Amino acid sequence: HPSIHPSTHPSNHQFIHPSIHPSIHPSIHPSFYSSSFCEKYVSYRLLHACSQVWDLSKQIERNHATVRHISDLFSQENAAFRRKLRDKCERLLQMPNVSYQRKTEELLWKKGFYDVIQQCRQTKKKWGSGDRMVNLYLNHLSSAIAFYKNLTLLLENSCGTNFTGLNGSVPSDVDPDEEHAQWIKAACYRCLLYMGDLARYQSEIDGNALPAVAFYSKAIALDPTNGSVFNQLAALAGEKNEGCDAAYYYWRCLTSPKPFAGVEQNLQRLLDKIDGKLKGIQNHEALRTKEDTVREFVRRRFLVKFLHIQKLLSPQFKSGDVKLGDLCQEVILDLEECLTYDLEHLKEADLKNEAPSPAGPRSHGLILPCDLMLKLGALAILQAYSLRLQGSANTPAATALALAVFSQLLHYCLERLTILLSKHCLRKLQTYNQQNNEPNPKDLCPPSLSFRASMIEFIKSPPIGLAFGFTDKKKLNKQRAKAKALDRRRKRPQRGPFSSGESGSESNSDTEQNKRESEDSLSDFHDLTDEEEEEDLLVSLSSSESEGEGDTIRGGYHDNVAPIGSKTSPNNHGKSKRRNIVLAASFNQSPIKPDPVDVKENSLQKSMATKKQLPTAPTKEELNRNAVDFLCSVVMEEVFLMVVRMFCDWLQANQIVIATCAQSSSKMWSRLAELLNFLPSNELLLETGHENLLDHSSHPALPEDEVLRGFAPLVRNQEFLDYSSTTKLSQQQLCVARLFNLQEFGHFVANLKTAPSFSFDKSTKKFTGPSQVEQEQKTKKIQEDLKKEEQSRLRQSQIMKAMAQRRLEDEVASLSSKKDAQSKPVTPFLLPDALTLCNNLHIIRKLLLSRQFIIIIARSVLDMLDSMKKGRENYAARDAIKFLEKAFEEKNKFLRPQAAEETVDPKAKRPHKTDLHYWNFMCLVKCASYFTKESLSLSLGRCSAILLVDKSVLNDAAPEEIKECIKQAKENSVDVDTPLSFYNHWNKHDKK
Repeated sequence: HPSIHPSTHPSNHQFIHPSIHPSIHPSIHPSFYSSSFCEKYVSYRLLHACSQVWDLSKQIERNHATVRHISDLFSQENAAFRRKLRDKCERLLQMPNVSYQRKTEELLWKKGFYDVIQQCRQTKKKWGSGDRMVNLYLNHLSSAIAFYKNLTLLLENSCGTNFTGLNGSVPSDVDPDEEHAQWIKAACYRCLLYMGDLARYQSEIDGNALPAVAFYSKAIALDPTNGSVFNQLAALAGEKNEGCDAAYYYWRCLTSPKPFAGVEQNLQRLLDKIDGKLKGIQNHEALRTKEDTVREFVRRRFLVKFLHIQKLLSPQFKSGDVKLGDLCQEVILDLEECLTYDLEHLKEADLKNEAPSPAGPRSHGLILPCDLMLKLGALAILQAYSLRLQGSANTPAATALALAVFSQLLHYCLERLTILLSKHCLRKLQTYNQQNNEPNPKDLCPPSLSFRASMIEFIKSPPIGLAFGFTDKKKLNKQRAKAKALDRRRKRPQRGPFSSGESGSESNSDTEQNKRESEDSLSDFHDLTDEEEEEDLLVSLSSSESEGEGDTIRGGYHDNVAPIGSKTSPNNHGKSKRRNIVLAASFNQSPIKPDPVDVKENSLQKSMATKKQLPTAPTKEELNRNAVDFLCSVVMEEVFLMVVRMFCDWLQANQIVIATCAQSSSKMWSRLAELLNFLPSNELLLETGHENLLDHSSHPALPEDEVLRGFAPLVRNQEFLDYSSTTKLSQQQLCVARLFNLQEFGHFVANLKTAPSFSFDKSTKKFTGPSQVEQEQKTKKIQEDLKKEEQSRLRQSQIMKAMAQRRLEDEVASLSSKKDAQSKPVTPFLLPDALTLCNNLHIIRKLLLSRQFIIIIARSVLDMLDSMKKGRENYAARDAIKFLEKAFEEKNKFLRPQAAEETVDPKAKRPHKTDLHYWNFMCLVKCASYFTKESLSLSLGRCSAILLVDKSVLNDAAPEEIKECIKQAKENSVDVDTPLSFYNHWNKHDKK
């Protein structure tokens, strides 16, 4: 060919250059070209390209070695050499020869990009914020990322397969050989690693690590068995979260099928720093002063101790005399304290009316966010898994630590769900009340955490059920009215016998207060809807028609219905009565007789109109569907269910853990049962239309599955996952799929024979754990004890009734045999005054012990004793008050205080400027007169009430007002006597 110099040809000059191709020169027969000729020319082109790349790399190396300043690396000459090297390497990588391509990749990365990056990173600390070198360095990194993206697209197009997901469309007519396709896949994986490294170097300047994580995640998705990417992720994490993130990635790299070569040394350097951090925490215990400092200190202490226990559990470290059980217990206590702080933060936080993020739920503001808890849980699982494979003696301790973390996480998720559910239900109820013009509740009582409780039962219960349509508003209003009436009755003030300053004027206010309370209780039952009032009106009119023409509406009330406040007849006692319809005053002059036909027509028209106006009620399926959608929106905010599902998948894939730890982890199984019972069941979730998620042949991969792709303990579970359907599902569908997996794990454990303490009750459709079984047994035992006590109480009551009846018969017989031979009957009521109680208390005691008199203590006597006790030397009044208080507390039926209505004139009030002693004595006389009248009406005798007064009252020196009161008492058939005289007479004659 005239354009090619003969010196550039190989040693065999007899071969014709392949540029003379049959497509260009059709006159030449194809048999002219042999296969050996083509192979030799291709090898010539490959060697020529390799020699050019090698020469350029040597030239770049010499130029980089002779630069005087770091900025000379970005000169036009050096940049041109590097650009020329990229182009040559890009062409060489597209040639079909695998042996040279791997060396070309390494040469391109090292001489084209990494040598410059390495020298810049060594002098990076000397750069300022506005230094020119920063822009040059970032431009170099950005151009490198763009180059590798373009190279990845070219490789994928040559293969016809989209390995990385960066290429939108690839040609489908390409059919490469298997060896070349495998090399392109590996090359794309390495390109993703290079782009991740370049983005990691960028994050050291701008602090944004998300692009690097994105590239590394695509590399994991392309080849999860390669551990190099986890080593790079550990380098990206650095000292974040006290090194826990880096330790997680290093352990992932160690347990991968193809681990990185120097990962053990990297992990060793990381764990060597833990002892110094632990000593620093122990020395800075005094930092716990402020609340923010306490939260951060507790978080740091937990992370350092958690990593320290992982170091001690590793077989390459010798724990010596360290008690691993005590250290694990300390770590769990620190975890519980951190989760408690997070719960307090959630209770104080307010829900915001924001749409759910497409990236999923967030966990901002927490001490231990969800991504960190996922890594810590995975790290505990990895440690237990690797120790079990090695047959280490620390395997039980590592497994117990992982299960303890799982148990704490179950309790934490249940608490978070209850708080989130109560907050969302409160907001839903407030919205419903605003639409219906009803008062908003300030707070809601959170759902109970019993193992029988569930989310759907909570939202169906009142008052939350109103917002979802599960609760009838009429029934709820009636229940509220009854509850208000009962509360008012309970809150009525009970007046005690010793109320200071209480006089007869206060007794008159009792009736008014009773009237107000009755009116309030009636108003509570009148708080019904307008529909109920119309219904009552129709019923009352129809009843008036059926009773006859004589029943008319008069004066505002029915003739056959008594007004409010009047006494009802005995025939109507116990029957429910409707409210009376009060008409205007102008209708009182002429009675109105409603036409029965008109009443029927009006009632039918009203009923038809109300039926047309009322909207159609939603069906049960629609209500359940709306409720499930609401519950899914609540569950979507509980991000820690991803960590719970990871532990469940681990236990399902490693049944030996369940078999060995079923008995010792009773609290964990109980909490798992509570959580599964609280979450929506599979039957309820099927009503949302997600039947395709129950396909057992392939399950959709969830976000946690993407993060844990290639996780060694979960390899068996990940064989059935469909990673291509993750981007096609919505957030609600992902949440439903996660709930399906959790419920399936519960049924899986319940069907295992190795876990007898965890079961599923088909009758109640609830899971039961060890504590639930114990609780049910205790409940059954308590119920049996209550039945026995009730039976014994019934037997005892029957015996007491028989004994009381026998005693009553004996008393009747003894009373009938006795005849009163004395002319003066013994009075049953004794009313002592204040001086009698002070001076003759011993006589009152004897009369009380005889059990033949009813001693009435008037209110006026109590007032006099209250005023007399204030004297310094009158100790007798205080003794009398103590005696009365003790008798009232014992509820002695032979001594009681005067009731408010037990007087002749209950509405009497003390006149102005009236002597208090005279007024109290007059009230005592009125009380005695009342008992005399009541006794005479029952035919108990000639005089049945006696005033026991002091002898000074009966002297001639007594005031005239007192004498008038005594005279008035005798006129009312009330005897007046001194206590000593009455006692001597009774002891001499009546006692026999």
